[in-house]
Amino acid sequence: MSRVVRRLLLVEDSPSDAALITSLVEERSAWDVVHVSSNTAAAAELENGSFDAVLLDLGLPDGEGLASVRSMRDSFDVPIIVLTARPEATWGTEVLRSGAQDFISKDEVDAAGLERALRYAVQRHAQVQQLGRAQQRLQRYARAVAHDVRTPIATIRGFAEMILVEEQTRGAGGSRTEDYAGRIVSQSKRLLDMAADLLEDATDDTEAVVDMTAGARWVEELLGSRMDALGAQMTITRLPRLHGKRTVLRQVLLNLSANVLDHAKGTDLEMRWSSMRRSDGGWDVILEDNGDDVPDALISLGQPLPVLPVEASASGHGLGLRVAAAGMAEHGGAVWLSRGRSGGLRATLEFPRSASTDPKPL
Repeated sequence: MSRVVRRLLLVEDSPSDAALITSLVEERSAWDVVHVSSNTAAAAELENGSFDAVLLDLGLPDGEGLASVRSMRDSFDVPIIVLTARPEATWGTEVLRSGAQDFISKDEVDAAGLERALRYAVQRHAQVQQLGRAQQRLQRYARAVAHDVRTPIATIRGFAEMILVEEQTRGAGGSRTEDYAGRIVSQSKRLLDMAADLLEDATDDTEAVVDMTAGARWVEELLGSRMDALGAQMTITRLPRLHGKRTVLRQVLLNLSANVLDHAKGTDLEMRWSSMRRSDGGWDVILEDNGDDVPDALISLGQPLPVLPVEASASGHGLGLRVAAAGMAEHGGAVWLSRGRSGGLRATLEFPRSASTDPKPL
């Protein structure tokens, strides 16, 4: 069977480095390497041809460091791997935040590392594209649902208010009918406010500082009726403020909480949100419940939860959790599942150091 040949654009102004990198890439990978020596030439190639990845040197005569990465990211839909002579960990974080999929130190470059970086960059880029398309579909769906939901709720509220007026006109203050109508009006207003919040969240894709405690409180309110029906309680210890997309991170919290309720058995269910600062400066945000023993099929031993949606496990868990994993991947993080101290599920949201509002490690 013939191998699929991919096209790599190598942007490197040093002829000797370009020759070495080309030989290393071709040694282990089925890549057709096209070499140019400037950002201007790279833009021309990307305009006129199709490439599966770009290997970009930041020390080009017409380059502007990380600004070159951002410019290429904004202009062309292609995964970018940065070649750098600066191996510091903090530099790597800046490179990734600028839009590159990966970076390689010139001092440590070898055939295996290049092959692995190219393969992972292409895979991550495909995942980001898939997430973007899914987000667009969700936004369209949210707008339609918000409109369809608000209209009947407003109608229900209107009729309930009419009943209230009639009861008050008849002088039947304090009647059971007035009490019921008042509750309907109150709950209808709450639903309308929630629909407005959902619509705002679904259409707001900007990155900002997200208060995770407020996000967990939002989830608690949204799932309040389901929790009441199950006799469930949610405890929220103060959570960190993190850089990210409010919409996506709230959806992650919602999916994990809803998953617990979906598979709850019995009563007296307790869910506990907490957090822990890691030594590398990142954060772990943790949801733990006291539910029944977690099946082995749900635990990813030694591995984070897969990002791409896959078929749900036999226990019924699956899609919602993997959507949460996709949201974490969008923030450079991951979801880890394990058994909690009481036998229930422990879900750990692992945020990178770059998401912290205070990047200094403890």
